[in-house]
Order: sequence, then C-alpha cells, then structure tokens
Amino acid sequence: MSTVLVVPKGESTTGIADRLAAEGVIADRRIFMTSIFYFMHLKGQGTLKAGEYQFDKHASMRQVLDTLVEGKSIQYRVTFPEGWTSQQIVERLAANPELDGPVPEVPAEGSLLPDTYSFGSKDTRQDIVQRMQVAHDKFLANVWQERDPDIMVKTPEEAVILASIVEKETGIAEERPRIASVFHNRLRKGMRLQSDPTIIYGIFGARACAITRSRRKSSSVKTLITPTRSTACRPRRSAIPAARRSRPF
Repeated sequence: MSTVLVVPKGESTTGIADRLAAEGVIADRRIFMTSIFYFMHLKGQGTLKAGEYQFDKHASMRQVLDTLVEGKSIQYRVTFPEGWTSQQIVERLAANPELDGPVPEVPAEGSLLPDTYSFGSKDTRQDIVQRMQVAHDKFLANVWQERDPDIMVKTPEEAVILASIVEKETGIAEERPRIASVFHNRLRKGMRLQSDPTIIYGIFGARACAITRSRRKSSSVKTLITPTRSTACRPRRSAIPAARRSRPF
C-alpha cells in the first residue's frame, strides 16, 4: 500500500514532518527533522516543495526526503486529439476534476497545440492552456522556417488557417500535400477556394469537427471566399507542413 499526502504551499517544515509521522510515512519525526537540517541547511540541497505526493509503505527516510526536495509530485495527464477546436479543448479541461480554475475565454482557433500534457495537483486549467499556446508557437516557428518561398500564405497564422482547411478536407496524410497545392494554385489564380469546411465552421462552430466528409458531400453550399480569418479547427501537425509547401500541378 501507499500513502498520498498533499503539501500545501507555505506549510512549515515542522508541520510537514508532523503529518508525515501521523500518516505513518516516517517512523521517527526527530530523525526526519535532523535529516532536513543536515541536507537543507548544511549541504544546501533545497527546500521541501508543495505538491501532491505518493509514498510507498516501505519508503526509507531518505527516499521521502528526496521526493519532497525534488518535487516528485503525482502527475496527471490530459490528452487532446488533433483536429479539435478550441471550444472542444476548453470543454475537456472543464470536465477534468483534477484541475482547478476557469478558462477566462476560449482561445483563438489554431492557437493551441494538441498533445498529451502532464500536470500536478496545483496546476490550473489556464496553466494548461498557456502551455499549449507556448508549444504551438514553438512548433509553428520551426515549421515556418522551412516554408517554400513561393507559397501564397504570407504569415505563420495564414499557414495554420490553410492547414486547418486541408485538415477538414481529408483525414488521409498522403492526400494533404496534393490538397494544399490545389488551394495554392487557386489562390495564385485569384480563384475562390470552393472548400466546404470554411462555410461549415461558420455555421456550426465547434460542432463542425463532428461533421463527417460524407455529410459534407450532401451539402449544396460551397465556399465563396479566399482564406478566412479563422481556422476551421486545430490542424494536425502533418497538415501544417503540407500548407507551407507549394507544388503546382
């Protein structure tokens, strides 16, 4: 068996030692306090960190101390599939009981990088959003550096918009470069994109991601605009490199 103990921010060292002893994690509070004094004050090895910790029943005094000093808290995970809208991401965050706090507003479409994110008990929903935004900016900056010089999108943000349209046109990775090149050709000629996903997103918003390709085929509405001001969803990583390439037919 193991014991889970939450150490709140600002709790004193003596208070932590008292609770560890009361929970049976350590056998002798005095020896633990002596160890803290030795490692923290004489050797300068840091302080006890706040967090949610899990201690094995037979953990040694040194293992308990190392866990607290190194901040080895319990890590939870939340996964966001590629192709989701920002609204769907916020809804998953809101449904996660291990996270605290609200997301003040739904982030702009295409500004969050879907992935599996680890977090601790003291992290908030907004913390996860900010990490997703930082990850997105870093990924996009790297991809944008390798763009073709003659592509029709002129900013990283426009590349994400085009990639999101490509994303909703096909779920097959091999088809994305060809579809992206078709759109580049149409833009180069001043043509309309004639792509269903942009108009569908305008009508259905976040629910657009649930609309399948077969349902789109039955629609008589066609896109009458060139690149939109918003993405149709968060595109997959593989869709963004396809949008940065221009391979005219």
